[in-house]
Amino acid sequence: MSQGLQIWDAGGTMVMDTTTINGLVIGNFVTSASNGSLTDSRLGNGVPFIISAPLFLAPESKPPVIWVSGSTIYWEFPPGSTTNVSASVIYGVT
Repeated sequence: MSQGLQIWDAGGTMVMDTTTINGLVIGNFVTSASNGSLTDSRLGNGVPFIISAPLFLAPESKPPVIWVSGSTIYWEFPPGSTTNVSASVIYGVT
């Protein structure tokens, strides 16, 4: 018999079940305003996820595109972008 936490809403629909998938937050960082990467070997311990938010946005500013490949998180700004803004990133694995 499985053990864990299960939560249902008022309509009887299960909204959380810890016996299936949960995420583990590994770390966080702020990107630079130029292309870059961060490597963390712990990203190999599951399926990586990232949550990002630009620190400031003005009409002409461009946040980075962020992706994970293997144990490395990459960020890159659009070609020709002249007003790059850093982003706050939380990352982990499921």
